[in-house]
Amino acid sequence: SEGPRPYYLVYASDEQSRPGVEASIRSVQAHASGPVEFLFVGDEPLQDLPDNIRVHFRQLSEVAEQYHLHEFENDRFQRHGKNTGLNTNHANYVRFVIHKLLPKQSKAMWIDADTIVECDVIELMKNALTNPDEPKNTIAAVPREGVINGLTRRGRKYSSDVTVSFNAGMYIINLDRWREQHMTEMVKRIAAVNRQYGLYLKGSQPPLALVVGENFEHLPQSWNVKMVDLDRNDTGGNRPEKKDWMCLMHWSGPNKPWDRGHEDKIHPEYWLTWGTPVEPEDLDE
Repeated sequence: SEGPRPYYLVYASDEQSRPGVEASIRSVQAHASGPVEFLFVGDEPLQDLPDNIRVHFRQLSEVAEQYHLHEFENDRFQRHGKNTGLNTNHANYVRFVIHKLLPKQSKAMWIDADTIVECDVIELMKNALTNPDEPKNTIAAVPREGVINGLTRRGRKYSSDVTVSFNAGMYIINLDRWREQHMTEMVKRIAAVNRQYGLYLKGSQPPLALVVGENFEHLPQSWNVKMVDLDRNDTGGNRPEKKDWMCLMHWSGPNKPWDRGHEDKIHPEYWLTWGTPVEPEDLDE
C-alpha cells in the first residue's frame, strides 16, 4: 500500500542565494517526521544535497516567461546597495504561481532561502488551515503587529484598516482556496495599480499583504524569528532565552549568513550547522 503523501515546500532564488536554499532544505529534511518534497525554481539545479532529499527543479527563466512574472514587478521604485534589482527579481514572484506549479496539491509551504528550520514542518502543515470556523483563509503566517511593511504614504491610506500583518518569508498556503478566490489575479491588479500610483516600495511582500489583509491564520512566533532582531530589547517578546525556542530562523535583510564579512552581526553560527559560507566570487563563476 502507498505511504502517506508528502508535503511540499517551495523555494525560489537566483544563483546568489543558492547556498541558503541548500542549507534550509537540509535543515527541513533533518527535522521532518514524515515525507517532504521540495520544489526549487532557480537558475541551475541544486548540487550539494544528499540523495535522500527529493527536489523537483524548474528553470526560473522558463517559469517567468510561462506565467508572465513580469506582471508582478515593481519597477517604479529602485532599491540600492545589496537590494539592487530585488524589485524586478523574478524569483520573488514565483510565490504567486505556486498553484500552477503544483496543480495536484492542496497545500504547500513557501519558504525563503535565508531560513533555517529546527522543528517539524509536517506537524505544522498538517494542522494549519483546518479550522472550520475560518474556511476562507488562504494562508497561515506568523503575525506582525502594525501596518503593512514597505508601503508608501498613499499605500498606507489604501490599507488603513490593517493593524496586523505578516512577514512573507514563510507561510503555508491552501492552494485550493487560493485558486477558488482568484488570489493571483487580485495580486496582479494591485501590482498594476502600484505601477501607476506607487503604493509600495518593495517587491512581493506588500502586494500579498494588501490582498490578504488581516484574513490569515496566525502561526506561533517561533516559526519566523528575525535573526537581526535577536539581540534587541524591543522584539515584542520574540527574544528567545535559548536556541531551542526557535523553530524557523529568518535572516531577512541584506546581510545573509552565507556571505563572509559580517559574522558578528547576525548570528550566523546557527546557520553554519547546515551550510558553508562562500566568497562572493564563488557565486559569480
